[in-house]
Amino acid sequence: MNVTGGVRVRIFEEERCVYERELAKSDGGNLKTLLRDLREAQSGVNDYLTTLIQRQDAKSGSARNTTDRSISLEEDVVDTEEEEEEEEETRVNPKK
Repeated sequence: MNVTGGVRVRIFEEERCVYERELAKSDGGNLKTLLRDLREAQSGVNDYLTTLIQRQDAKSGSARNTTDRSISLEEDVVDTEEEEEEEEETRVNPKK
């Protein structure tokens, strides 16, 4: 088989190859073959990156939920303090 064309995809993370895929076809001069290979490579990359993101989200999910809850609590405290200040101001200056 005489390989005349193809598609190669590599993804690196900190100089380490974390994904590699090569689609070599014998009919490299055909535009339809090239487009098919590009779509196949794109699909593989999309699947890999989606899986990678899902893994990272699963690892950081519990930490993110804790952070979101603490931010909500801080906002509640600020809102309560502002309401108390407004009530105090209204008592001191009833025209407000």
